[in-house]
Amino acid sequence: MGGKILDRSSNPLPGATVLIVGTRNGVNSNESGDYFFNQIPNGKIKIQVSFVGFQTKIVDFEIQSGNNALDIMLESETVKLEAVSVTAQKREQQIIDVPITMTF
Repeated sequence: MGGKILDRSSNPLPGATVLIVGTRNGVNSNESGDYFFNQIPNGKIKIQVSFVGFQTKIVDFEIQSGNNALDIMLESETVKLEAVSVTAQKREQQIIDVPITMTF
């Protein structure tokens, strides 16, 4: 069982996390957005796909004999960045006011 993980413009999303809900089976999509699971038994499963900056999606799918392909398109999501507070001189300061070099 496999397929592609894409954005709304049909661009591949490399590194998306693809999980079969309720199991320990999970893979990441490759640089082309492709993912693949080996030896999934026939029956109904739920696939959960997540990628930073996109809404997590859960899809119901029925595995049948033969090839099973499922392409999944994710919707973008606004990512909020929180302010960073640094306590460097025993008091709270903004990073711009701290007199040392900091890297992340």
